[in-house]
Amino acid sequence: MCIRDRLYGLGVSMGANTLVKYAGIWKQNSKLEAISSIANPFDVLLNSRRVGSKPFWDYWIVRGFKKNLMLNYDIVASAAKEYNLDLEKALSTGKSRDFDECVTRSCLLYTSD
Repeated sequence: MCIRDRLYGLGVSMGANTLVKYAGIWKQNSKLEAISSIANPFDVLLNSRRVGSKPFWDYWIVRGFKKNLMLNYDIVASAAKEYNLDLEKALSTGKSRDFDECVTRSCLLYTSD
């Protein structure tokens, strides 16, 4: 990548939420030229409660989380100690909120409700 190349960010769902947080923190110092936020669950707590109360959707969400974690396991494991991530517990959980507690909240420095 050349120093002159422009970077753009596109986030969908929780990725959109994370991208908006990144832009808000870094503001003008961001490396991104522009971002697009699609289907952003702005009230993450409310959305997680709604999804978590529906076992069918929660199952598929956790399955996707675990699949992504396994695809990137070496990278995430290298940062596990620094960010206090419990990867083994995350891989054994069956609920999205439990996975979130083990990985996402620690990694992104979000606080629990």
